[in-house]
Amino acid sequence: MVFRGAQEELSQFRLGLMQGLSIFLGYLPAAVAFGVLGASTGFSHFQVAAMSIWVYAGASQFMALNLYQSGVSAPEIILATFVLNLRHVLMSTVLSKRIQGNRALRCLLSYGITDETFVLTTISSSMGPGSEEAGREITAARFAGVAIIAYSGWVIGSILGTVFADILPQLAMKSMGISLYAMFIALLIPSMKKSGRVAVVALLGAAINWMLLSELKLSAGWSVVTATIVASACGGAFCYKGGDQ
Repeated sequence: MVFRGAQEELSQFRLGLMQGLSIFLGYLPAAVAFGVLGASTGFSHFQVAAMSIWVYAGASQFMALNLYQSGVSAPEIILATFVLNLRHVLMSTVLSKRIQGNRALRCLLSYGITDETFVLTTISSSMGPGSEEAGREITAARFAGVAIIAYSGWVIGSILGTVFADILPQLAMKSMGISLYAMFIALLIPSMKKSGRVAVVALLGAAINWMLLSELKLSAGWSVVTATIVASACGGAFCYKGGDQ
């Protein structure tokens, strides 16, 4: 029984690795862009790699570099990153009820939660064979496989980016800064097409940020934090009144 259980866990882990391969391939070029941008910002190769290893926050890392270049203070960068990543509270709440295993194991696996790993594991579990209740369950081994290969793609890409930064021309390195905006646009446009409410919230956030930054002369860090909170609160109230779940 023990051997059969170990085989099943290994099989689930391999399944997670195979499912997460698409995330690995998607993370790799974005992480390379981050590594190049980080090196061009003035961070050492070790600092760039350490940021991806310990922070592992994708868009937040790009934002942090952007704010750092703008001269924003460290507390503002930390707070802006915290606000941007508040969505992980919701994702963690959902996965904590679906991933099998004890609390310590689930806490360890929570480090691997990203937008992509969350969507991949929850959608694939709901589409799995068996009863509806069984489809809601996610084995710890499978999620670990998805999380590990995704994490590897981001870290490896970041390190490769610092290597490329030493050989790329200065103009190419500076152009990597546009990858931040390209990433957010790529994430935002599909949602805006599907929902007018998402478009309203996005435009509201942009307008508030512009007003705070240009008219009220608030620092870049605080304007981002304030605009995110206000626009999110308005969006939540709007959806609640509209009857959305």
